[in-house]
Amino acid sequence: MNTLTSFLVCKLQRRQNAVFFVGLCAGISLCLFLTPILEEAPCPSPANKQQLGASNLHFSQGRSLRSQQVVQGNSEDFEPRINLAGKPKKALKVPQNIVRPRYYSSELGLRQKLFVGVMTTTSSINTRGVAINKTMAHLVDKVMFFNNGVNPPRINLTGIIGFSDSRKILKPFHVLKYIADNYLDKFDYFFLVKDESYVRAFNLTEAVKRISVSEDVHIGGFMPDKETAFCSLDGGILLSNSVMQKVVEGLDWCVRNAFSDNDDDNIGRCIVHSSGQPCASSLQGQVFRSQKVDSGFNADTDLKRLRTDSQVIFPVPDAATFYKLHKYFCQIELVELERSIASLQSSILEMHPAIGEVADNITWPVGSQPTSKPQNRFDVLQWDYFTEHHVYPESDFGSVKDLSGADREDMRHILNSSVSHMAQKYEGKLQYKRLVNGYRRYDPSRGMDYILDLAFRDMDTGLEILKRVEISKLLGKVEVVTMPYVTENSRVHLILPVEANQMADATRFIKEYSELCTTSKVICTERRDKLFLLLVLLYDPMAPGKGDNRDVFGGLKSQVQSMVQRQDGMLMAWLSVKSKGQRPPDVAIVDLALRKLPQEAMVLVCSPTMNLRQDFLNRVRMNTILHKQIFSPIPFSEYHPDIVYQESERPKELDINKKYGHYDSANYQHLSFYLKDYVAARSKVDDKFPLVRQDRDIPITDKDSQLPSLLSLFLQGSEGLNVLRAVEPCLRLWHPQQVCQPSLGPNQYLECQVSRAKGLGTRAQLAGIILQYLEEKSH
Repeated sequence: MNTLTSFLVCKLQRRQNAVFFVGLCAGISLCLFLTPILEEAPCPSPANKQQLGASNLHFSQGRSLRSQQVVQGNSEDFEPRINLAGKPKKALKVPQNIVRPRYYSSELGLRQKLFVGVMTTTSSINTRGVAINKTMAHLVDKVMFFNNGVNPPRINLTGIIGFSDSRKILKPFHVLKYIADNYLDKFDYFFLVKDESYVRAFNLTEAVKRISVSEDVHIGGFMPDKETAFCSLDGGILLSNSVMQKVVEGLDWCVRNAFSDNDDDNIGRCIVHSSGQPCASSLQGQVFRSQKVDSGFNADTDLKRLRTDSQVIFPVPDAATFYKLHKYFCQIELVELERSIASLQSSILEMHPAIGEVADNITWPVGSQPTSKPQNRFDVLQWDYFTEHHVYPESDFGSVKDLSGADREDMRHILNSSVSHMAQKYEGKLQYKRLVNGYRRYDPSRGMDYILDLAFRDMDTGLEILKRVEISKLLGKVEVVTMPYVTENSRVHLILPVEANQMADATRFIKEYSELCTTSKVICTERRDKLFLLLVLLYDPMAPGKGDNRDVFGGLKSQVQSMVQRQDGMLMAWLSVKSKGQRPPDVAIVDLALRKLPQEAMVLVCSPTMNLRQDFLNRVRMNTILHKQIFSPIPFSEYHPDIVYQESERPKELDINKKYGHYDSANYQHLSFYLKDYVAARSKVDDKFPLVRQDRDIPITDKDSQLPSLLSLFLQGSEGLNVLRAVEPCLRLWHPQQVCQPSLGPNQYLECQVSRAKGLGTRAQLAGIILQYLEEKSH
């Protein structure tokens, strides 16, 4: 048995070995046969295909020997080749840049509250339309008048819209279409009414403020029929923004199904079909009531018959009735206001009985002025962020400023008061640690408001807690200061200092002065005492002077003489001053001009770049008061014309525009005062700075550096004299043609350089010039 088993195992092994050797021989033969074919047309494996396609690289193949060396030998002989065909691929959809709106209100979808559209006619807009505008426009956000003609009448009224389609039946739909195209995204509610209706705009606005904007609103004050779903335009129709959007989508259906001669039916059917909401008289507790009066209504005798809770009264026959109704309802509102004040007084006395003892000496009601509510985005008051040491931002052109002086003392006072209040309120359970955040805002009608975030340590738990405190520093009692009577008939003496390098600007100034006297005959002919121009010619010590053929001011003097001879009534003169190498101070110039002017004269110190205007001269007359006030206006200075007028011509009349100029708060050259006030202020500093009577008395700036400026002279030497310093749109300065001269003195020269640097152009304009220069330089 064992022998048989061994024989069978050996037999089986021989068969397996035979199969193995046969397969091995077949594989070697097949490999030798296919090797030349594979070398001529190599085919990479699927894995290699995927790798090559992912890397976008194709390898160059050589002969069989080189290919074997690349695969089996040194990898340094491997040379890749980048395939850039069709790369990079273009996106199927080009992404668009996101344009951010200019204002937060546009991006957040903030809208105004109420739009009022008035249906009017050409025959009634100049009477009832004007009356509606006077009694309602100041109480709502927007009022528009929709006329039945294309050309509006010539009246002093804005917001008149006419339609070329004269079909009366389609006028309401034209109104809805116009409102949707121009004001749909700007208002929450739209009120439509006819011009025969008086609207109590204040009550309407207060009622609208109490209705949620999230609900569809279709309300009216008068329904001709109790069974109808339409409201009358006579009583007014109030639509929310959501309802108006639905109405706009169904306007085509409304126009096709407008078959009635009554506007109420057409517009009512349109609103109900589009929104699916019938007209109601109340919503969210707000009831709208309109009262219809009979044809015999008399505003002089029948006012007591009107309901005091009505928002709309119709029909109103004429404008006089509008004003009588407005007066009547204003008296009713005044009585209600006085009743609410009395109620507040009684409630305050109940809570604080001690106030009743001094009630006769205080002004009722006891409290504070509420914060001002901005009418639009331009009236929003700015909050300034501050810490214990800094305030952010310091201004529109700065980022941070150290708290110092009065600001720091004020902050410390507010902080200490807040900590004391919190300690008293919580009975010493809180320990002050630090100021986390501080905000302040100045409200001209209220005072200074503060918001403080304070960190305290809870004495019971040991944890740190934050408390927000709001503080108000209210303004003191407002007083009406009596001022002397002033008139625009006062005489103004213009003092114009001129240097040799300012000849071009001085020539233009004299020309404007001549044109002013020519066009305004009342100023210089009938009343010759209105204007007088004194030119102060500042000669350099080495320049040729009077009597010399090379006189630097010879041409200017000839121009003045010819104008005085040619135009009767033009008062002009000049005063020659020989300087000591530097420009004389303005105080010295006025001292030398005293002998040319009467003692009661009103003086205006000018500059050659000033654009002389009659309205500015009237402002000088009204703001300069003897023994009471001097006027120091902040001028609007033009930017460099080569920068701001690159794409347009320089205008003949300087316009107030931020692209063309700026208000130069560092300019103190223009000052108006009375000579009596000047002499009084000058006498108080005469011991330090003697009066300049002749050219040789002019001090040298380097030696007498403490010589005050003209404005500081009044501040130091006058008591009880106010200085009015504010921006003046009527005072406009052309950009000076000359450069800053070292003869101005150290301080004036530095101020001139700084002023010219700030007066070149806006930051955007200067940045554009720099980029343009760099681009040209690179090419």
